[in-house]
Amino acid sequence: KVEIKKEAEEELIQRIKQAIYKRKFKGISKRQSELIKRMIIKAFDNEWSVEKLKREIKDIARKMEIPEIENIIRTEQSAVYNTAREYSYRQTDPEGKKLYKWLGPDDTRTSAICKDIKAKTKNGMTLDELKKTINETAHKYNPEWEVRGMTPHPQCRHSFIRHYGED
Repeated sequence: KVEIKKEAEEELIQRIKQAIYKRKFKGISKRQSELIKRMIIKAFDNEWSVEKLKREIKDIARKMEIPEIENIIRTEQSAVYNTAREYSYRQTDPEGKKLYKWLGPDDTRTSAICKDIKAKTKNGMTLDELKKTINETAHKYNPEWEVRGMTPHPQCRHSFIRHYGED
C-alpha cells in the first residue's frame, strides 16, 4: 500500500498497468499474457498471496512450469512496487532535487547489476539520474533485457530509498 492523495490514485493505477501491460511474456501467447497481467493486477487489488497467484496463473498457462510462473510474478511485483514507489516519491519531490539510492540484500543471489547500481548510487542521485543509471547499468550487463522503469532485471529484489547523507 502506498499513501497518496485520492485524486492521484487513478493516475497511479494507470502507471502500474502501463508498467505491466507493455509486452507479452516469452513462451506464451499474447492472449495468455493478457490474462496473466489481469490476474497480477487482480492479485494486488485483492492482496493475494504469491501461492494463490501461482495457482491462478497455472490455470491460465498450463504449459508453463512453476519456476517460469514464479519468475513472472516476482519480476512483475518488483515493477509494480517500484512504479508505485517512484510515483510516491515524485509526489513529494516535484522539483526532482532530492537524492535516492539503490538498496537491497547483499548475498550470494545479489546480481552484478544491482551491486554495480548500489556502488554508483551510494552517495545518492536524483530520481532521473537513478533511472538513467539503472537503464545504462542493466544494458551494460544484458543488452537484450528490456529495462522497465526501475526494474533492472528479472526477479530483482532491490528497490530505492531516499538518501539522507552519510551511511
